Amino acid sequence: MKTLYLLDASGLIFRSFYAMSEVKRSDEMPIGAVFGFCSTLFRMRDLILEHSKDDETVLWAGVFDVARRNFRHDIYPDYKGQRRQLPQELVVQFPLVREACQTFGCPLREVPNFEADDVIASYTALARSQGYRVVILSDDKDFMQLYGPDVEIYRRGNWIREQHIYDEFETYNGQQVPDIQALAGDHADWIPGVRGIGIKTAADLIKRYGSLEALLAQVHTVKPAHRRELLESQQQEARISLQLATLRQDVNVTLDEESMAFPRLLTEEAVKRMQDFCEIQEFHSLKKRIATKFATQTKVATQVKVTSQARLATQTGPVTQTKVVSQAESTDPSKASSPTEVTTPGRVSEHKSLSAPPPLPSFQWVQTREEWRLFITASPSKNRTSIISPRNAYSSSPFRGYNTKPR
Repeated sequence: MKTLYLLDASGLIFRSFYAMSEVKRSDEMPIGAVFGFCSTLFRMRDLILEHSKDDETVLWAGVFDVARRNFRHDIYPDYKGQRRQLPQELVVQFPLVREACQTFGCPLREVPNFEADDVIASYTALARSQGYRVVILSDDKDFMQLYGPDVEIYRRGNWIREQHIYDEFETYNGQQVPDIQALAGDHADWIPGVRGIGIKTAADLIKRYGSLEALLAQVHTVKPAHRRELLESQQQEARISLQLATLRQDVNVTLDEESMAFPRLLTEEAVKRMQDFCEIQEFHSLKKRIATKFATQTKVATQVKVTSQARLATQTGPVTQTKVVSQAESTDPSKASSPTEVTTPGRVSEHKSLSAPPPLPSFQWVQTREEWRLFITASPSKNRTSIISPRNAYSSSPFRGYNTKPR
């Protein structure tokens, strides 16, 4: 299986800024948006590790807006016209957010003249055509039009399902969302829609006729009369609104499996870069969480390296095999005979002492599937009773309240 994780970075920046607008460094530099962004990237790693297999191909990227103006303003100059000018406290954080994205190892993607939503939609279409499953991390309800069997949406700690789409747009079919928005409009983005028609009426019409174009082609059959008159007099507004509400899926993007690959294990240098960034920005709690999280990974990686070297060293030497003990011998020590040792050149050692119990692995916290696999590989014995299971370790982790379990 192959999976692509896409983070709506621009949406996250705005949400983090307004949620933590008062957060500043000691030098009075606003830093709330940067902190929220870094914290989400940190949790995003947990989410990906929790819901992907060790042998699964995983790509990820954070998608940004290039500028506030894009092709939709050419179609409708008042698009998002009600939004105020960006606060200077937010503008000064943009460079730091991009630096944070690179520091935390997340590939950054953006395309001029297009919103991040269109870039994400285009990546989704391209990835699906190449056999990928796509996971979108965003609070924007516009992405519900992309929802499907191989496209999932993670929103505010929950997985979007058909019921969530119905709660927003009175339909279970995500593909009908742009047509419904074209009729009902969208106050947040200043999509005009058809005046006098709300979400419920728009959903009823689209369900009945299938699409906006089919509705307008048969507008003479719409009842009651006042509703028909509304549609007949505002056909142009409805078609413009459809263009504004529909996410473009033809933006020129490419899937680079090398540059977008998700790193399951981070090098010590990568972890240090993250900690240094947090130290400069005075994210002391996040720095501590990073140190706790990746201390285990470093120990596990070291154990795997040492074990691999030991195994490689034994491959060139003789091998000692131990005689299999029968049930009678195991229950009656007097019947036990001395073990017969056979030397077979060129095989990996499988010798096990009959007199001493096998050594127990050291106590170790394991929080992800990858760490669990690596620790099992590094353990010198099959007796794993002292290992904390991933589920128990996760429930004891700092993110135990963060819902990452799909329904």
